[in-house]
Amino acid sequence: MMRRGSQIRAISYFVIAVALAIVLISVGQSLHFDAARSVTSNVLSPLQGFVSGVTNGVGGAISTIRSVGDLADENKRLKQQVGDLRHQLADQQLSGLTDEQLKSMLGLRDNLHIHTVAADVIGLDPEGLTQTMTIHAGSKQGVRPGMSVLGQHGLVGRVSSVQSNTAAVRLISDPQLPVNVELATSHLGGTLTVNNGQLVDQILGAPTDVKVNRSDLLVTSGLGGNYPKGLPVAEVSKFQYRPAEITQTAEVAPLDDLAHLEYVMVDIDFVPEGGQ
Repeated sequence: MMRRGSQIRAISYFVIAVALAIVLISVGQSLHFDAARSVTSNVLSPLQGFVSGVTNGVGGAISTIRSVGDLADENKRLKQQVGDLRHQLADQQLSGLTDEQLKSMLGLRDNLHIHTVAADVIGLDPEGLTQTMTIHAGSKQGVRPGMSVLGQHGLVGRVSSVQSNTAAVRLISDPQLPVNVELATSHLGGTLTVNNGQLVDQILGAPTDVKVNRSDLLVTSGLGGNYPKGLPVAEVSKFQYRPAEITQTAEVAPLDDLAHLEYVMVDIDFVPEGGQ
């Protein structure tokens, strides 16, 4: 490889030689001396090989620069893809999710057209005695009291209190936290509550021809203002019409396993009046 100082000197010699050649050609044309042209050729000949090497070296350097540029562009593109993915996930707390869990949560969020903050569940009673849990997201992440909390498939609870980086959540299995719901198909309204430890949908004044089928989906009705309308909550597991009863009762099952929640999302688009 030629040193930079040698390249500079060679280029300087070349420039001088070209200038001298121009002078000799001009003189040769004026005096009709073929010898001048011969001298010019002799002057340039030793430098042609050297200049060719310099040119090839410059071309190789340009090619190398282009390759480096291509790599830089590729690296930039990959970084953009990673950034887009992180932006899509929105929260680092989702990094531990499996692909199936991630798709479920992102799919639920997109279907509901809501903005969410994701969080790890850092405190949960596996026996279900307290009907509360603690999540690793709080006021710094935009979480406010009263916000709805979602699992992979539907509503699991409601924020009851908030700290800077944590929040307490009351589960829908809490007997003191009724949820106004309706059948997604017929919009027949009811109230989701707990009866003798069983999650049920109590339907007041149901018509005699009411149809409630196993696996029918219940969603929030929006009545009462505590939840936005249309959040999936539970599905019917058992229903039997009782003619003598004013209030019909359907046994239901939550869409998520409330006793083993690991990750949740907080719907930050809806805050009920008073935040409770």
